[in-house]
Amino acid sequence: THDSLIPAPGDYVTAKMGIDEVIVSRQERRFDSCFSERLPASWQDAGERGSRQCQRFCLQLSRLGFGSNGELQSVPFEKDLYGESLNKKCLGLKEVARVESFHGFIYGCFDQEAPPLMDYLGDAAWYLEPMFKHSGGLELVGPPGKVVIKANWKAPAENFVGDAYHVGWTHASSLRSGESIFSSLAGNAALPPEGAGLQMTSKYGSGMGVLWDG
Repeated sequence: THDSLIPAPGDYVTAKMGIDEVIVSRQERRFDSCFSERLPASWQDAGERGSRQCQRFCLQLSRLGFGSNGELQSVPFEKDLYGESLNKKCLGLKEVARVESFHGFIYGCFDQEAPPLMDYLGDAAWYLEPMFKHSGGLELVGPPGKVVIKANWKAPAENFVGDAYHVGWTHASSLRSGESIFSSLAGNAALPPEGAGLQMTSKYGSGMGVLWDG
């Protein structure tokens, strides 16, 4: 997600890290925090329904109330059921171990021992900066577009990281339909022309491939 979606303290967005739902919340004294939604229920803010600005999060299933900093604040019938024994400080939302930003884009990682974001991106940062780094910054306009594809996640991940073989086979009809420098790739009949793109692979196994026409 992007920090332009949560410009003020108390602003939040929901996002996914792999299969886990998380809340990304702007804090007063810190840039942002990311909390894992591990309970099987939906969330709503304490203010107007649909708002992206709130002081606390409420669990619809049981009305447990959590502050925007993730701390457990309210429990129904707390005094009747627990007296003074409930230690709410130990029962807050699970905070994502690592949260870092790269030119406004927010990245999270559950592994506290993972390398810093810039180390993980490595050479990929050089390729991403022309898209993300602008003197006036970037702002996401409108809700993010999301598409759910029923597929083995490894197939699209591999395609974009380095599986250039699939281009000529999977996209053969598209390649044949137009006249471009890539038309000869249809059916893997030929290699891409010299200088038609680039491929980058990091030491952590991530990477990216780019092709350009003309």
